[in-house]
Amino acid sequence: MNLRDIFNRLAGKPGSTNVEANNSSVAINGPNSAPVIINDVETITEAVSKSNVAQYAALAQGVAGELQTEFDRQVDHYREQMNSGAVKHALESFEKLLVDQKNNLGDILLFRIKANIALCQYQLGNFAKAPTLLLEACTYAPEDKRAIAFKALAYILKEDCDAALEYGYDKILEYPDNDILAGFILQAVRIKYQNASGFVDPFGQFSERLRLNQGVRIAHIHLLASQRVEGWRELAQAFFKEYPDDAQVKNLIAMGILHHYVDNRQTANGFTFTQEEVNELTTAADYISADWQEFKESDRVAHASDLQNIQNLLILYKLTNNVDALIKECSYVLAELADDQQIVETTAQSLIDLQESELFEQAVQKVADPVNAKKLQLLNKLARKDWQSLSNVQDYSFEKFDEKFSTHARVAVYIARASVGQARGKDQLSNLLTSCELDSRGRLLLFEFSAASKIPSIAKMAHEYGYGRVTERTEDIEFFHYMKLVRFLMLWREIVTRLEPHPAASESYELKHMLALGFLNEHPIRAEAVAFFEKYITPNPRGFELLAGVFYYKRNDFARAVPLVEKYLSEGGEDLFAFVVLCDIAKLSHDIVALKKLFDTYDVDALDGAPEQLMHVARLRASIGQGEKALAEAYQLWVDHPDSAPVALGYFGTFIMVEKDAILDAVTVVGNGCHYRLVPSEGKAIEKTVEPGTEDLLELSPEKVDFYTQQVWGKAVGYEFTQQKLQGDIVWRLEEVKHPYLHAFHDVCQTYETRFPTAGGLWSLQVENNNIDSLLALIQRQNEWDDVLFGEILEKSMPLEIASGLSKKGIFDVYDLVRSRSGMISTCVGTKEERQDAMQLIESYQGRSAILDTYAAKVVVELGILDALKEFFGSVIVSHNTLQALQMMSVDKTDFLGAVGSGHSNLVQVVTKIQEVCEVVEHNFPMSLDELTGKLVETNAGSISPYFIAKDRGALFISEDSYSRGFAAHLYKVTDGVWLQVVINVLAQRGIISRDLYARAVLGIAERKHQFVSVGPILLDYVYQTDTSTDLSQLSTLCGFIGGPGAELESHYQLILQFVLARWVLDYNPRYDLAVENMLAISHGDAFPSAKAMKATAMLLDRLILIPGGKGKLLELRDLPVLRIRNFIIGWWQGHFYKW
Repeated sequence: MNLRDIFNRLAGKPGSTNVEANNSSVAINGPNSAPVIINDVETITEAVSKSNVAQYAALAQGVAGELQTEFDRQVDHYREQMNSGAVKHALESFEKLLVDQKNNLGDILLFRIKANIALCQYQLGNFAKAPTLLLEACTYAPEDKRAIAFKALAYILKEDCDAALEYGYDKILEYPDNDILAGFILQAVRIKYQNASGFVDPFGQFSERLRLNQGVRIAHIHLLASQRVEGWRELAQAFFKEYPDDAQVKNLIAMGILHHYVDNRQTANGFTFTQEEVNELTTAADYISADWQEFKESDRVAHASDLQNIQNLLILYKLTNNVDALIKECSYVLAELADDQQIVETTAQSLIDLQESELFEQAVQKVADPVNAKKLQLLNKLARKDWQSLSNVQDYSFEKFDEKFSTHARVAVYIARASVGQARGKDQLSNLLTSCELDSRGRLLLFEFSAASKIPSIAKMAHEYGYGRVTERTEDIEFFHYMKLVRFLMLWREIVTRLEPHPAASESYELKHMLALGFLNEHPIRAEAVAFFEKYITPNPRGFELLAGVFYYKRNDFARAVPLVEKYLSEGGEDLFAFVVLCDIAKLSHDIVALKKLFDTYDVDALDGAPEQLMHVARLRASIGQGEKALAEAYQLWVDHPDSAPVALGYFGTFIMVEKDAILDAVTVVGNGCHYRLVPSEGKAIEKTVEPGTEDLLELSPEKVDFYTQQVWGKAVGYEFTQQKLQGDIVWRLEEVKHPYLHAFHDVCQTYETRFPTAGGLWSLQVENNNIDSLLALIQRQNEWDDVLFGEILEKSMPLEIASGLSKKGIFDVYDLVRSRSGMISTCVGTKEERQDAMQLIESYQGRSAILDTYAAKVVVELGILDALKEFFGSVIVSHNTLQALQMMSVDKTDFLGAVGSGHSNLVQVVTKIQEVCEVVEHNFPMSLDELTGKLVETNAGSISPYFIAKDRGALFISEDSYSRGFAAHLYKVTDGVWLQVVINVLAQRGIISRDLYARAVLGIAERKHQFVSVGPILLDYVYQTDTSTDLSQLSTLCGFIGGPGAELESHYQLILQFVLARWVLDYNPRYDLAVENMLAISHGDAFPSAKAMKATAMLLDRLILIPGGKGKLLELRDLPVLRIRNFIIGWWQGHFYKW
């Protein structure tokens, strides 16, 4: 059995390193196997390579005895003391026994005692004396197998391996079963051939008995390990299974693990490990730690093997991020082993990036080489990103380092200078990037430090440098830091483009998180995003709860979104966006109770969010009636972030929302935070804002408070005081005291446009002396913009929903614009043939699906025919985009930040009805699209998603926009499209809707000015009968679709004729009894027709004469054999001053 491994390390300094410590490790969240990234490359590789190269001698654990005499038992007891670490005490005991019992000891006992004394001397550092003592000991029992073997060890300790092998080979032939000698022969071979390219393995020459011996086998495995013979690790594992308590094989296995990962996981910038591999490295650390702790508990000196153990242990602790153990052992090394420069430098390198600055400084002070010490100090600043210290590094100091390290240092120092506000840092970095091609490590530092500096111009410079240099073949750690830079710049499309095909994105937690974030920030959510989330995130959302919740939220799946986001918050999540998502879900669901409960449940102050998000929360709070607190939060945000346009705009909106009279009236005297105005008896007025802490200053240091504030403190409007000056007394009068909230509001109103000229969102108009020219100019500009938009729609036959996206106007606003400019919505051509073909098409889709665009979906609900459509078609589809748009518009714009479109009070009912009846279908566009479709998706995906859903589902496309139906047919081959009136006609013909509902529905379309509403006698008569308004407004609306310049004369004349006959004849003579007519021709009164009938007739006559040839038909009506009609028409004509 061996005592321990002793390493004879190679002499010389370790090579220079320019690497950074473990400050960039990827977080491991939950059970996933995310890689852990370690940035120490050269340091670790160099140190471990020394472990592999340096070979050592191994001692036996003393000379065991065979005969158990009293002396033998004493020797065994002292030997156990030596093996347990009490070397000094054992040596004293052995020497005392030798002196006291010298005359009573036989040769074997003398050999054992003297040999153990030699081993004690070696362990206490007497390396020259020990071999001589051991050789002397062997002379006492020259034929004893142990003495024969230990003579070979004595040669090894004298560093004469050739003598040991020559002696050993001779003796092993003479004593073929001497397992101890065989073990020492194998050690001598290992040490002799440590730097050779090959070696002679004596193991095969040993007897089978020796080859099965435990000590010989482990010595042989050690030999194979030193030469990196393939399969040695498997032999070690097999040995370990047989002897699981063998310390030497554990040490070998640990070294094997360390060497394996250093060889196979190193890159230009560091090491990457999965969690499983980290666990294996932890096991290796445990094995070496046991050996190291045994040394620490002993009183022997540190041998080369111990130093190698601690060096490897520090590396393993570094790789496994065991910070506590690392600090503990570094402290021990600096206190007890500071004489070894290699260990000291390894210790200093291990302390880089740890929050142990004092310990690190101790280590650096013990580094003898001043250049290495400077390098270590700079590396520590890099690891801690000590911007101030880095910015103070002088340019001449770079000359002390090698070119590569100097270039890396320059990158970090120049960025640090820019970070602390030195513009020259940016210029120096630009020049460096122009004149020098950075290696992988240099690029990594550029990406990492640029993102960490949070200076957009620096980050953009780094991104521009890396954009073409970072490819799919780039080393993983460099790629990772480049992607962090891209994330900082919020270049979501690049994140998706680069990460989606990258294999590491499905393995790395942070890259997966980054890709998920990139997908979520792509609008709308793409098909690739859905596939990614459904494959990698939603099946096991652990660690991704918030992102998964947002994914469902953006897809309107609130039922799945809420539990995930709540889980994120309940487990300590601190992102304010999670709270915002829950609030917005409640707001979009119009669940005020749930919204109030959220504010009661969560402590918003404990969450971390951007100022814009906090302002959004303040507005949400205001919407539930907590105005005072909301305004206080909004005001504080404005005070803290005066240079933020969104915050200023948010404060303006919050102030407008809140019921604030009582709040503002509470300030009547000058106090903390208020604003006051002083008017002098001569000179200019003074306005001041009182600092929030002024009250305390007045008590503690009144001299720090300005003169005027001291004078008016606690005073109300009207207060006056006199200021004495050389040129005469000035009387100051306190003219105005404003609450800080009111002053902030006025400040935003007055300065927003000049402070944020490109932000938009708030404009001020100066109206003086009733001069409203500025207001008229604004209206004129708006009209001009609307004219341009309408011209585009008309000229290009642009679908109105596409126009909505391009103009950023709400879809219903665009329909209103078209109505205001052209009078009608272009719904169809208006021919009879077109109408008949459309009705036949609708009939063919009975029992199949139909899909509505956004405008049609709203109109269908408002007309009350959605249930009828579902009964006829079986399934009525609405796109997910349509539902989202309607939900956003259903939320009052003053209550919900970011809502679009004008307010529509009935939209809540529209959304509810759609959710109850319709099938909401989501169409996810892929990232790869033709140019036009790609632009349309980016502009307004909802404008074209119904086309694709109609095509995918074989559904009938229903839209009131003829441009949209034509666009869909021409570009996307969606040829089956109809408009609402023909659908209503079919529903009426099938008896699915009542006559009353039919009439109301068509009238609703007419009221909305949809072009070419088909009006029949039944509809016209129904509207006339039901219209009870004094001006017959409903009938007037319907008359707009009768006659006119473009109408076909005969069909319209027949419609008017039937109405006239009904009102002027059939109303009083339903069966047209000729006898009645003859009698009335002789004598009649004025009971018929009624005033209502005559007014209605006059409306129709107005429409008739607009038809080309209509005046001729008017003459035909005049000449009808109908009582009173002739005089009525002549009077109507003359009353309008018409001329025939």
